[in-house]
Amino acid sequence: MTCEAIAPVQGWCLSDELQQRSGNAPLIKFSDDLQISQLSMEEEKAVHLMELVRRYGFRRTDRLYGIRATYQRAKVVLRIDEEIAPDVERAAEEEFVQINDRIEEVLETVRVFRKGSIRQGGIYHRVNSWLVSGIMRNMRKPLADPIANLNPMYVLETEQDLDELEGFWQSVQKAKSKGHRFLNVAMRRFAESNERYHLEDRLIDLMIAAEALAQASTSKSKGDVIAEYVATHVVETDKIKVRRVMQDTYRLRNSIVHDGDASRWLRRTGKQPGDVIVVVSTAEEHLREALKKTVIEAAQ
Repeated sequence: MTCEAIAPVQGWCLSDELQQRSGNAPLIKFSDDLQISQLSMEEEKAVHLMELVRRYGFRRTDRLYGIRATYQRAKVVLRIDEEIAPDVERAAEEEFVQINDRIEEVLETVRVFRKGSIRQGGIYHRVNSWLVSGIMRNMRKPLADPIANLNPMYVLETEQDLDELEGFWQSVQKAKSKGHRFLNVAMRRFAESNERYHLEDRLIDLMIAAEALAQASTSKSKGDVIAEYVATHVVETDKIKVRRVMQDTYRLRNSIVHDGDASRWLRRTGKQPGDVIVVVSTAEEHLREALKKTVIEAAQ
């Protein structure tokens, strides 16, 4: 049977040109079985009924878009009194996980590719067959940050934006196929930081991503290793400034992890609580640039 997994994603801010272009075709086609495309009216109704998207918030596109993956599943015919064999059930469960991970990988790539707020509230699987049709499973994903969920925005304006995003996806796939497994953790943690409600949690996710990216887990001076790695992988000409930002951000991470909050870091640096978000946002942009450059280099 042909099955489909659909993950509605809120936050796209697309130009009129891209909205018109994607009306009858995928917005981005990564492969024959993986794409980003508009949801039909019936699909929109389904995801609202399953509460996989938020009903509030300004809509910047005419229609909802989703990450869509198609796959094949074998039919299982049972007698009324017969149960599914454990190995068959286990294989089916593993397949669900693999498809969901594939969709998450697309979302991770989108978030690393460009700054922006974008939300994916779950995935539902359905059967597309003349014999059997309907939703067979869904997975809701908590959308933790109410403010970001209220007003998400991820801007794509031109065909070049789509081409570059597709090219970055291909680089991610090539890099991972060459055995650079550290990118799995780095990209996942970077992407998941975008979903955190508390700024401290967002920072910790970013620093885990940085540690994985710089492969600094065995170093006693992780902050320095991370700072040096990021500074050598960004365009910013003032490398000393980048190192200082990343070192300071890692010290902030230590203060939060070991003391429970940023108070000691604030006293030591003479900063105000409102300065924390500036530090975290700056580190995030440096880390995004370093992560993208590492992916492209690893793919070559």
